[in-house]
Amino acid sequence: MASPPARGGRTTRRWRPCPRRQARRSSRAGSSRPSGLNNDLQVARLRLLALYATAALALTLVATMIAANPHPVRGWPVAYLASWPSAFASLAASAAVAVLGAAGGLFSGLLATQGARTSLLGYRTSVLRLILKPLVGALMACIVYIALSWQVVPGVTVTNGGTFLVLGFVTGFSERYILRILNVPAASDAEGGHKGEPADGERPAATILESGKIPLPRHGSAGYE
Repeated sequence: MASPPARGGRTTRRWRPCPRRQARRSSRAGSSRPSGLNNDLQVARLRLLALYATAALALTLVATMIAANPHPVRGWPVAYLASWPSAFASLAASAAVAVLGAAGGLFSGLLATQGARTSLLGYRTSVLRLILKPLVGALMACIVYIALSWQVVPGVTVTNGGTFLVLGFVTGFSERYILRILNVPAASDAEGGHKGEPADGERPAATILESGKIPLPRHGSAGYE
């Protein structure tokens, strides 16, 4: 529809949006809304998991004052903690193992995100997953320390206090690898089964610990990603 003549006798036309283009834009906006909503739900879930993991870690550290063996092996905890009460000595020892477990989880997360691509929607979830890795690593390291302090794991005999520190870091770095050392089959291994020659991680755990040669885990064998 043309407007009244302008100056100079020329007519101007009013711009009208194309209905097809409007329909395409609205469909694109509608298709992006579900993905954004799913991302928000994932972020909320990861934040809740981080809160639960922090609370569980704090409660586990407190529980080590009673549940962990204060003197599992000779020379552990270190000499300057010998004068402390047994509860506080257990808490300090488990806290040291938890710190190494958190360091292992953080190192694993850094390796996983080093060359990974991200997007605007996935940035928040990737950051929260990176935060969760140290928390889960520290929690798993505390649980493994409590079990090993009483020497209740079949086939595993810890004779050196440094083994607790090494296993704490390895537990945070790869929980599936520590399950293989403890002779606990993972879910994928139990379903598919192993055929042929046994892998390095399937050797008796006592032989690995007593020899002092613990093979380094391959990155990506486990991971909370």
